[in-house]
Amino acid sequence: MVPLLLSLLAGLAGALSVGMRPTMRAPSVRMQFDFDSLKKQFADTVISLGNSMPKAPVMPSASLRPGGLLKPGDTVTVIGASGNVGKLVALRLAEKFKVRGVVRDASRVKGFLPESVELFEADLRAQDVTAELRPALTGAHAMVVCTGTTAFPTQAWSPTGRDGVALPVLKALFSAQFNVVNAIRMLDEEGFNTPKTVDELGNLKLLKAWEAAAGNTRKQLVLLSSTGVQRRAQMPYPILNACGVLDAKAAAEAAIVADAAKAGYRYTIVRPGQLFGGPYDNNYYLGTLFQVHDSLLRPWPLRAC
Repeated sequence: MVPLLLSLLAGLAGALSVGMRPTMRAPSVRMQFDFDSLKKQFADTVISLGNSMPKAPVMPSASLRPGGLLKPGDTVTVIGASGNVGKLVALRLAEKFKVRGVVRDASRVKGFLPESVELFEADLRAQDVTAELRPALTGAHAMVVCTGTTAFPTQAWSPTGRDGVALPVLKALFSAQFNVVNAIRMLDEEGFNTPKTVDELGNLKLLKAWEAAAGNTRKQLVLLSSTGVQRRAQMPYPILNACGVLDAKAAAEAAIVADAAKAGYRYTIVRPGQLFGGPYDNNYYLGTLFQVHDSLLRPWPLRAC
């Protein structure tokens, strides 16, 4: 069952208004969802982010390079191209750009992405991430980062991303005398996909790897972050930040702003709220509720009477 990907990304409200066409038929009301229109406008938002959003603040000693805007045929590397969001981003970008996808397991996405998307397997927890990512980032004009972990311990925190974490988390809490901060630090050291490991340190590694591999060819970076990063002290965000996910994302954002100013490339930080569903193997919220049976690759009317 194929779930429907909804987000609060900029411009998506407009996509929804275009993609929903009510038709009145007595004695019932039918609502038809045009998924092709929805998908196209969602992904077009991602493609145009760097041109339509404010560019990176530039220090007096730095300047944006001439020709810094992306153009068709440029190389774009999508980090996390096997994830729910990353799949759609890579799919849509492939229509205009030369796309490389960085994934942990290429077999999970080969059946979804077109052959034109070149896949590279890598692990951001590796000791030498710069060397591991060099083939995927060499000459990349843009990098779109769609990686991230969950705010609270789930299977996503496990080293494989698919195993249960209840016992390791309880063990860490017990060892840390139920001090959450110290317990999470233990999980960091053991290689779990904690917020600090993925959302902070992982992104810092990506910046270094992109600089080393792409150098002056860098034009644009897009980061999928989270709502609440700038309001971590305001309710309900302290709850969301209980395990440090917003702190980790804030650190990554700050590093990107500084790096973009220094190097002269554009950046865009997207802070969505809840992301529902996606293609097509993790979440089933709206896809299950509305019984969506086909992919977003072509129109598939959804009728609810």
